[in-house]
Amino acid sequence: MTRQYIDNKHLNVFVSTRRTPGSTNICNLWTEEVTYETELTFPTLMNVAEIKESSTIRISPIRNAIKSLLEKNSELRGLEFWIKHNLKEGIDPKSISSTAVFGNLSRALAGTVDSPVNGGVGQYRAFFTASSTEPDYKENVAFLKSCFSDLIILLDKLLKLHQILLPSNLAPQHSAMVELFAKNFRDEITELRLDIGATLDLNTFVDKLVKVNIRTRRDRQNAADSELDYLLNVSGSRDTRSDDTSSFNGSLSNDSFFSGGSNFKRASSLGTSFLSSSFATNKRTVLNYRV
Repeated sequence: MTRQYIDNKHLNVFVSTRRTPGSTNICNLWTEEVTYETELTFPTLMNVAEIKESSTIRISPIRNAIKSLLEKNSELRGLEFWIKHNLKEGIDPKSISSTAVFGNLSRALAGTVDSPVNGGVGQYRAFFTASSTEPDYKENVAFLKSCFSDLIILLDKLLKLHQILLPSNLAPQHSAMVELFAKNFRDEITELRLDIGATLDLNTFVDKLVKVNIRTRRDRQNAADSELDYLLNVSGSRDTRSDDTSSFNGSLSNDSFFSGGSNFKRASSLGTSFLSSSFATNKRTVLNYRV
């Protein structure tokens, strides 16, 4: 709660999004995003503030699709992080499976892998073969494909985690989800060379999580030391020394399950520019504001 308050205090930017009339499917879904900036910051005693200025932008269908996939991936990554953290801390899987978060994981997986023909995340494939005169459309389609691949990798990992956590009475439901995943995302699974039939050994998995955590802390310390050396060198207080901290990404990328794979390590200029120009993720907005 303390962290939530810190993240959302001094809030004076609010965003509201609405669909424009005439949208019939995902490929012609235009939205209007209105951004309001208030004179005072929230939370306030009155919870009311005068609007200083507002602006409206139209978001194209392809960018709406990217936004939706980014939000879905962020939700799934949050669930993955929570489960891995609890396993790493030695919490019994039976205790984890009795929490509300495990229920959220089950619902998120079931709702995502069961992708109907004209709905669900599978409908975003329509953009892969569509054409448009919109500026940067090809680049946006490439980024959408990247987000879609990230989603498939996340689903594969979370289904494996779900399997080692679920009670025995939920085994039939889990098997049904795996079958739906294999059926509805067959082409992507083949392209990404995912072994969806593989299972995780709990003890081996937890041991690897602990080792990755130790290695992560060591490499973070090395990176901090290198940054300190750089600052001292700039000020002329120390002789030049170059530490190679690039081994962190390389060492973790050898195990895609623990590192997230190459798709998660990608830091393309396209993705960075898209996020900074379209959604201003560094801004706190009403979308993530909680009292």
